[in-house]
Amino acid sequence: MLFKGFVTIVMSSLFFGFMGGLIGMLIGLLIPQYYETIYPGLSRIGGDPWKMGVALGAVQGLVAGICVGSVVLLSTAWYKSRMTNSITQMVAQAQALQSTSPEVELTDDVDLSALTKTKANSKNTPN
Repeated sequence: MLFKGFVTIVMSSLFFGFMGGLIGMLIGLLIPQYYETIYPGLSRIGGDPWKMGVALGAVQGLVAGICVGSVVLLSTAWYKSRMTNSITQMVAQAQALQSTSPEVELTDDVDLSALTKTKANSKNTPN
């Protein structure tokens, strides 16, 4: 499980980093004034706007990917923990039902038809 979560965060950060670099490059190529406006000394030192776009976009994409991957990982873990708690509660309720109704047998593959037959028989039986 830990390895799967690590892979999720790494793949998310790589994907977002690549996409951020690509978008930054497109901004640098199509609208070079954007980076020259934000970093006024860029043209003076001979920097290319598209290189600046790739670098900034990749870094921002990596950070966004780590955040998104972490949110996905945490929400999946939370959901699975809620499902485990629900299943544990259902098993406890089924065991409590078995202790009060010994004619109902619980097996690994719980047969719900046995539960419904028992309820139907108890309704048809006169008191």
